[in-house]
Amino acid sequence: MNRTQYFNYIEEKVNTLAYRISLKGKLNILDLHNHSENFYLEFINKLYGYQLVNMNTVKQNVEAIDLIDKNNHSSFSDKCKRKDRESITKKLSITVYWI
Repeated sequence: MNRTQYFNYIEEKVNTLAYRISLKGKLNILDLHNHSENFYLEFINKLYGYQLVNMNTVKQNVEAIDLIDKNNHSSFSDKCKRKDRESITKKLSITVYWI
């Protein structure tokens, strides 16, 4: 089977993407961040049947929330400190997940 080869190929590409996102983020070049948010939005919507919305389309640079589904009371964020996550959870009555 080619399962190992496929896995290794995908794993290498995902790691390369994560590295590039990290480097470009330090330079404040956020194009890959936006593409990643939209990828995860579609992926999680299809996988779990959520109706996530990218918060950047509602309000730019919302602190600690990247994707939100008000119907399922769920939110996803790539960087969210424990204190922020707890305050958001209480304020909006949603569950915050890390991506």
